[in-house]
Amino acid sequence: MKKQLLTALAVLSIAASANAQVFPNGAMENWQTLNIDEPNGWNTSNREWRLVNGQFTVTKSNDSRSGFAIKLETRVSEDGDTAFAYFANTEGDPTAGEGGQPFSQIPQNMTGYFKSNIAAGDSAIMLVLFKKNGVVISQSTYKFTGINNTYTAFSFAIQNLSVTPDSVVIAAASSNVLDEVGVTPGSWIIFDDLALTGTGVTQTITNGNFDNWTTTTLYNLNDWFVMGETVNRTTGYKGSYGVALETVEYEDGYIGQTALANNGYDNNNGDPIGGLPYTRTLDTLVFWYKYNAAAADDSAGVYVTISGGGSPVGGAFKLLGAASAYTKVQIPLQAFSTPDTLRLMFSSSHNQGGPLTVAGSVLTIDEVQLASTPLNTGLKNIFKNSASIGLYPNPASSVAVIQTNNKGTISYSLNDITGKVILNGEGNEINLSNLNNGIYFVTIKSGTEVIAVKKLIKE
Repeated sequence: MKKQLLTALAVLSIAASANAQVFPNGAMENWQTLNIDEPNGWNTSNREWRLVNGQFTVTKSNDSRSGFAIKLETRVSEDGDTAFAYFANTEGDPTAGEGGQPFSQIPQNMTGYFKSNIAAGDSAIMLVLFKKNGVVISQSTYKFTGINNTYTAFSFAIQNLSVTPDSVVIAAASSNVLDEVGVTPGSWIIFDDLALTGTGVTQTITNGNFDNWTTTTLYNLNDWFVMGETVNRTTGYKGSYGVALETVEYEDGYIGQTALANNGYDNNNGDPIGGLPYTRTLDTLVFWYKYNAAAADDSAGVYVTISGGGSPVGGAFKLLGAASAYTKVQIPLQAFSTPDTLRLMFSSSHNQGGPLTVAGSVLTIDEVQLASTPLNTGLKNIFKNSASIGLYPNPASSVAVIQTNNKGTISYSLNDITGKVILNGEGNEINLSNLNNGIYFVTIKSGTEVIAVKKLIKE
């Protein structure tokens, strides 16, 4: 028995290595728990970047004038992209004057304190905009440069503010992302005690001293690349977890989808990097999903690109409609020449940018796999099912018959003792007439599930 078990394990190992085209963390079970300190009243780059090589771009600093301060640092992400740090008192685009906090006085200056270590040619920036009835009526920008090891006071004039505003937008970044000049990983700046000052000004900036922070928990899905901010861990179809992607409305009325992909992007030229090593010309993508569509005409999207040598050689696209319960999807994949990479992306809504009615659509995904390499393949399942499945006659000379009570589509593949795939087929009868005499191992599937591995002797 031990010898037979070791032989079976060896053949399974060979077969798995020959077809080891598995989406890492396709079961959505592996997550990293992130405890993050966020300054009250401010939005930061932490939710956009999550972690950059294990670190946040914005952190709570004990190096303060009193209480706490806020530190922004430009970093290099895992895929080589430059991740600059920022904070803003808006969820929208501060450069367009979106969001902000109420403010109804006319200040002459923005003041505060900073420390910095900013690379030559780079500069941290601060942006202050005042609005009235949703229209920007004043915009002021200030640049910070050089190395300042002790807290240094700064003050810059508010430009062209001649009428009483109703709100103010304040933002700062660790590098000069407005002009995109000299942006350098490693540049950092610490801010403390921000204030708007001037004759008769009594209103304060919400948490302008950065003393008040709230610790929240984020969940980072391992081995997948997330585009967008609203990704959550949720109940899965199998196991403990699935992943939920939500379409959100930003303050400017822009609709932002959340996408999940098995690759990142090189922002130097916009090309995708990574992906699943993939060499099959025929296969099937299999996954389970739920979709809560915020609008009757909304749908999620699944995009597959199959490439070889950097050029597309196949692919697939499918829209996913509303589904209140987990629903199985199978998408045939075909490449017209031998590929080397498969890239997959799920999107919470199909149409980028709108309409507004799709905000709130949620796509939930679990058990992403290829039919050639199902996630539930394993010795435990194989041995459990194998006893109830027959293969006769054995030895056989011309035809072997698979005997099973499974009602699904039965398919099989034969490996020789080296692990080489000799024959693939569908149905319960295996035609052996063209095979050499010898020992073979038959992998039997019901649908996409491997239900048995049987030894077969051809004579």
